[in-house]
Amino acid sequence: MKATGVLLLPWVVVGLLAVGVQYANSVWRSQLPPALSLAQASLHGDFAGADAYATLETLANATHPDVSAANQRVYNFIHDKLQDLQTLNGSHKLVLQTARHDLHNISVGRQDTVVVSPPPRKERCDAYAAFFNASQIVVKVPGMFASSVLLSAHFDSVAGSFGASDDGAGVAIALDVLRSVVTSKARPRNSLIVFFNNGEEDYLCGSKWFLDQNLTTRLHVQAFVNLEGGGTGGRAILFRATDEALAATYSQVTPMPHMNSIGGSILAALGSFTDYESYQSAGIPGVDIAFYEHRENYHTMQDNLAHISPRDVQHGGSNVLAFTTALLDVPYLGTFQSDDSAVYFDFVGLWGVTLTANTRFLMLLATWLAAGGVVLVYAACFEPTKSIGDVTWRLTTSWSTVVNSLSLSWLGGFMAVLPVAMFVAITRSPKMTWVVLPVAVLGHLVGVTFAAEQWRFRRHLRDDQVPSTRDLAHLAAAAATFADVMSSVVVIKLPGLYLLAIASVTFSVLAIVGLPLVSASIASRELSLADDESEPLLRSLDAAPLYYATVPLTQNEAHKSPSTRSWLFHVGAGVALILYMAVPFHFAIDLAVSMNSVGSTNAGLVVALPTLLTPPLYLLVVWFAQFSIRPVVFVTVFALYGGLLVLAIVGSAFY
Repeated sequence: MKATGVLLLPWVVVGLLAVGVQYANSVWRSQLPPALSLAQASLHGDFAGADAYATLETLANATHPDVSAANQRVYNFIHDKLQDLQTLNGSHKLVLQTARHDLHNISVGRQDTVVVSPPPRKERCDAYAAFFNASQIVVKVPGMFASSVLLSAHFDSVAGSFGASDDGAGVAIALDVLRSVVTSKARPRNSLIVFFNNGEEDYLCGSKWFLDQNLTTRLHVQAFVNLEGGGTGGRAILFRATDEALAATYSQVTPMPHMNSIGGSILAALGSFTDYESYQSAGIPGVDIAFYEHRENYHTMQDNLAHISPRDVQHGGSNVLAFTTALLDVPYLGTFQSDDSAVYFDFVGLWGVTLTANTRFLMLLATWLAAGGVVLVYAACFEPTKSIGDVTWRLTTSWSTVVNSLSLSWLGGFMAVLPVAMFVAITRSPKMTWVVLPVAVLGHLVGVTFAAEQWRFRRHLRDDQVPSTRDLAHLAAAAATFADVMSSVVVIKLPGLYLLAIASVTFSVLAIVGLPLVSASIASRELSLADDESEPLLRSLDAAPLYYATVPLTQNEAHKSPSTRSWLFHVGAGVALILYMAVPFHFAIDLAVSMNSVGSTNAGLVVALPTLLTPPLYLLVVWFAQFSIRPVVFVTVFALYGGLLVLAIVGSAFY
């Protein structure tokens, strides 16, 4: 029993760390700011989340598709709110650009939520043109200059949804941003245009109307902020930006910059569109901000007040207010671009990083410096008599093990989620997707374990035998250099590639710190044995063009290798493992959780999700190679995997 416990120790530790990181991520995601009352917000110049949520309660108390009686009630409610702002602050600060109409008298072919002979979706903008022309709401807060920022949100919902997150929350946020700007003592440099558009759910009719009326030119719109809902509640995310400078501004001025450009790719995979497409195609630079969690509730009756909280609205509203206010004070809005999509991500929702060309070059430089540092440290500690060129070449010959771990870990993750993806493809239900991340991690660990076992097999290591210090250090250095070189792809302007760079640099830093400590702390007997074993091994390498990774130990040499290591070595390896899982794995799991939340009903995204976990997990081969891998490891992992799938299947039947 004791031997089995020790045998499973590294896998148990990694599993516990993975669970811990995911739990910490879940706790962090739930930490949202308290919703401020109007009095509190006015005192601090912040967003009034409680007041905005009260507005949302009125907006989302019924389904309100365009060309319906409920939609007309929402239209009138927004006008009433605008009238209150005018009465409170003076009409000179808030100028209506569109007249208020009695929509009830406009004849249409739709009554409330019942459609009578509806035209094809692409033709609805023309079919309901009279209604759409009359039901758009455009207001302006004049600034010192004519150049303006457009804040856009649509107030229609789909027929089968309350539209609380899509897009009632966006409308409520826009109304309170408008309140904050008109009550501010300082006049903005640029003008603010707020567009409450109707018909977004019918092929973007509202934003197309805005463009058809040539309002972008007439109102001098030079930047836009589009508010959307692609899920229900949670943290609002900046998921698309037409310009790196806009994304950088967002990361700098918002209090809680939750942002990741992979959202745009996911949206494209889902075949979804927002008003962002309309504005960008018109040559206007801007951003798309949306509530995205729990995609399974999107366009359903579950998009209701029960699935979005005042704290959610406060989080999104505070960021939108800070960003919009910053744009209103930009000296020259014309510097932003509309055709240069940005790549960016955030760290724990508190700091945003925009991967500009300079930033990507610095990340590339960091990876190559890390690779060079690993080579130098490894050479100094374990190959002091060899030239740097020779050491580098020897390390590259061992890359095959790392490549093997990379491919097998990805394959393991891919195969592990296939049953869940098949379930999603058949049922279009998200009931089993909670298990995607755990089984994807297990699949990766199985793949890494196979790679580690193959590495041990090539060295003829017995089950109770640990690899020599030199061999293990060589594997760690080879893994670090391979990861650093592969991370050169970070220069490509694609979302998600930063995960490779973060994992490789973190691993390399740990290697640079750990290799000298390991070398210095090895017991004198092990060091002596390692020195004795190294000479014939090095001579064999010099005598023939063999690869280091394929040079086996003879039975006699293997027998000399110690079966235990000092407690200091294990403590150091454990600390390094904890630090490694805490940094790159956290970045990966945060992105994977977001992707799983959005793609829970899309089999393609479920299958693609394990790819996000591969960058940090494949390098675990260095830790796993220290221990013998017996059938009990695979039996335990597969039993856990099967148990999770059974639990998910049973749970889906009663959920």
